[in-house]
Amino acid sequence: MSNLISIIITLIALVINIIAISHSAYENKKLTCNRYVLNTYLYLILAILIIVFMIVLNSNYQLLEETIPFIYGSLLGFIVQIFVIVILLSYFNILNPSKNKIQIHIVWVLIMVLLGILLYPVVLINNYYNNMGSVLGVTLLITLLTGILGNKYGDYLVRFDWDKYLYIALILSIILSVILLFTGQLNDNFDLYITVVVLIIFILLLISYNKKLVENSKKCLEHNNPNYLNESLGLFTKIMNVFTSVSKLMGRRRR
Repeated sequence: MSNLISIIITLIALVINIIAISHSAYENKKLTCNRYVLNTYLYLILAILIIVFMIVLNSNYQLLEETIPFIYGSLLGFIVQIFVIVILLSYFNILNPSKNKIQIHIVWVLIMVLLGILLYPVVLINNYYNNMGSVLGVTLLITLLTGILGNKYGDYLVRFDWDKYLYIALILSIILSVILLFTGQLNDNFDLYITVVVLIIFILLLISYNKKLVENSKKCLEHNNPNYLNESLGLFTKIMNVFTSVSKLMGRRRR
């Protein structure tokens, strides 16, 4: 009974969020530039609710394990997921949200579902260590703080375009992790340092991204080209990486 209640509550939240988006992001059945930051966050909440619904549904009925069992615990499954996500992202980026409204929403939802599949093992690990509440709380706190800093104080904090340097640092961190892994030198200390560095990188990226949201809201008024799906996707992927990094750090405490 409790399983059914959790599914119903998530569905109700989804419906309420969709209604809020239809009233805030659209005027005369067209996307509006008004309330740009708010609309981006409404789509972000929709993305989170889609993934929560999928995780709740799968936790109760194990649909993914029964329908696509090769996905979990398989390098091939992971590669397939990444390949499909890249294809969907490529198609997503060529769609115009004003002219291809239905198609771009379908592709966006599919991307979110696949990202949710990637996140599902992390959720299982958090449940195993019984620290899901703490991880979600820290992730939410980071999301709120970076949102406030980026929106209110972005011009003072982000004095130059530091994103390219952060992405270079992220790529170097990933390369270092792979090298250490294959050489057998990726011990707990190295893993801790790299995880902390990655977390800091994504926190800084969230601050600059929120700053750019404000800038894009002004550009939108000039050019009338709102793209909340793309904005929310960029925001979600950064928060997802924060969630994953926080999960790793808190999971170490439970070992």
